[in-house]
Amino acid sequence: MNDEQWSKEYQQLRKEMLHYIDLQSKLTIFAITTVAAILAFSLQSGNLYISLLAFLVILPLASRCLDYTRSVVRMAAYAVVFSEPDGVNWETRLAQSPISSSVVYRDFFSRIQEWIRHSEFFFLSLTTTIVISVSVISEFQTLPTFCKLSVCDLPVMSILYLLTAVVLTTFIYWLTKKRLGSDVDKDRFIEEWQEVKALEVEKNSSNTDLMEADDLT
Repeated sequence: MNDEQWSKEYQQLRKEMLHYIDLQSKLTIFAITTVAAILAFSLQSGNLYISLLAFLVILPLASRCLDYTRSVVRMAAYAVVFSEPDGVNWETRLAQSPISSSVVYRDFFSRIQEWIRHSEFFFLSLTTTIVISVSVISEFQTLPTFCKLSVCDLPVMSILYLLTAVVLTTFIYWLTKKRLGSDVDKDRFIEEWQEVKALEVEKNSSNTDLMEADDLT
């Protein structure tokens, strides 16, 4: 490719990356608004188990944002290997800078800020679990004194609701950890793209040798 083609490809990559980042922001705003409405309705109705419906919003959107993050990282890795060596070196320098989470000497507060910035779905699920826990505790307190022998005296459905919320929150925490580990994925994607580039160079070299051999004959 000539310089103009490299520049055009790089600009297209940046456009796609910004598009995915914008989608993540919109999904996050939608999730916060919807979950807040569900929790408010459950509190107003007095049936806090309605809060469990919030996970129907949180889980798919958290998974989608993780997919968008991985897409951005994959494109950034492509830019490092194919586009940036002949143009702008933003992604390459970003990966090597102290603000990258892959750098071991990154300070503690920077890690906390990154965690807060990328953990909105975990905080939403944690809030939902707390609301359900409050409902379970309130239900336990309304039982007659002679029934308060153990947590096993709670209605089975209450325990199931709470366990479901805890399991889903744990899974969303795992998704959050995957999203925070995007720099590790970037290093892996860079290696994979480098292998692709090496194969292309080898193939082009072989084609060139064949053409030269044909010319000689």
